[in-house]
Amino acid sequence: MSEFTEAYQQFFIGRQMKEELAVPFPKELNHRAALSTEKYSVSKRELVKANYDKQWLLMKRNAIVYIFMIMQLAVGAFISMTVFFRTRLHQRTINDGTTYLGALFYAVVSIMFNGFGDLAIMISRLPVLIKQRDLLFYPAWSYSLSTIVLSIPVTLLQSVVWVTMTYYVTGYAPEASRFFKQMLLLFLVGQMAGSMFRLIAALCRTMVLANTVGFIFILLSFMLGGFVVPRTYIKKWWIWGYWISPLTYAQQAISVNEMLAPRWSTVGALEFLPPTHMRILLSFMSLVIVFWMHSANCCCFFMSFVIVGCVQTFSASICFPV
Repeated sequence: MSEFTEAYQQFFIGRQMKEELAVPFPKELNHRAALSTEKYSVSKRELVKANYDKQWLLMKRNAIVYIFMIMQLAVGAFISMTVFFRTRLHQRTINDGTTYLGALFYAVVSIMFNGFGDLAIMISRLPVLIKQRDLLFYPAWSYSLSTIVLSIPVTLLQSVVWVTMTYYVTGYAPEASRFFKQMLLLFLVGQMAGSMFRLIAALCRTMVLANTVGFIFILLSFMLGGFVVPRTYIKKWWIWGYWISPLTYAQQAISVNEMLAPRWSTVGALEFLPPTHMRILLSFMSLVIVFWMHSANCCCFFMSFVIVGCVQTFSASICFPV
């Protein structure tokens, strides 16, 4: 085929056609109905709706993937509720509070990195996305918007499954308000994590590179999240990683939500000692204020949409093929 194409281009008919095509057609001779006045043929609302329908169809075709992710999370929740069982946990000392913080850290990590599956899904869809974007089928932001909207029910179901299985079995604070606050926090963490891994997939473009960068991100989040290595032990030139790590805000918020319960407010044996919840949280350099929990929720919400915006920007600006 390549030899035939080269021979045709060297033939006088091929050279004549190439010369004719090299001369641009006079625009004044075009018919008015043949001129396009808009970049896309339909409105922005129709573009978002078309992408939403396409993403919904792909989700139904790949339903087994999402079912497996829910089952995987349920298995992790079962492990958590059997390891951190309420009959073996108490609320008296700092060591008891550290055990509860370990259970909360496991919950945040499980929800956060359950979104790692979005990385492979995003990479598998990138070739079609980039081809249709270059052909002006739709802008990249409409794809990202429909993706984040359809990820909301999946993430909400994951947080509901985890909290309903582990909350009262582990023996967290019995107040209903704290139950729903933990569910909201884990939902926002799941949204943020899915957006983060989709951003990594959009930047790396290949499965090998994306897996490598994804594991580096997981490692840095673990080490700089403030729980595995407390903030006081993090070097000064790494402290910026502590403040930009989403795991930091999630762990702080879920810890404050649990430790500010009335049952942790017992006064120390000595009068000059602060209450138990203050000593537990201060041992991990947490800010012991209710506002910290709300600010961390807002931070996770903000991060999820900022990362989605980054996905839109890079998907729209980088034009090399996959």
